[in-house]
Amino acid sequence: MAAFGLLGGLLSLDRTAVLQTMASRPLVGATLAGWLVGDPALGLLAGLLLELLWLMDLPVGASVPPDESLSGVLAGVFAAAAPDAWAPEARAACGVLLAVPAGWAGRWADLGIRRWNAGLLSCVLEELGRGLNPPLARAHWKGALRFFAAGACLTAAGAAGGVWVLGSWAPGLPPQAEASLELVALLLPVLGGGAVLAGMGLRRHAPPFAAGLVGALGLERAGGVGTAIGGRPWRP
Repeated sequence: MAAFGLLGGLLSLDRTAVLQTMASRPLVGATLAGWLVGDPALGLLAGLLLELLWLMDLPVGASVPPDESLSGVLAGVFAAAAPDAWAPEARAACGVLLAVPAGWAGRWADLGIRRWNAGLLSCVLEELGRGLNPPLARAHWKGALRFFAAGACLTAAGAAGGVWVLGSWAPGLPPQAEASLELVALLLPVLGGGAVLAGMGLRRHAPPFAAGLVGALGLERAGGVGTAIGGRPWRP
């Protein structure tokens, strides 16, 4: 959990406070979380499913979207904590579903840190008004440290809670749960693609896009059914 917390804290700095190299995106965060537990491929799959959902929600200017960095790391953690007997798609979808609400918790924390850091500016302006030379670098480091601490604590706490829930309840779920999660893994790219089109102002193209993607997925499934029935490979 300490390693997850350190990863979450560093990526929270990259999100807005310090670097902004895009390493804080879910695709990277989930893969790194999977790498920490020895399964980077599963983390990458969870990151791919989550990335499309928030691809157009960027923390630019005054916009404070859900914390995609926190959700990305937790998606990789939760996917790895899901039962090993489940298919990778089901484990990845489970990780994404549990991690999405954490993004909103991270958003509230982000807003609180921003309001808290506004006090640093007030202190600097007050000292300048008195003719003093305030330590600007110290104020910058203090503001960044607050973002790091919030990201680290939320990531560690979320990982601990989610792993406990999955370890306690997931093994007792019926087989239908795994099948349902596999279906969710198929539908998440559809939702993500629609979110991207909506974010680009192309809402009128979202329904045909979704219909085409659902049709393609249906043909993919039909290929598997045809193989099972006919005994030979069939691809659309």
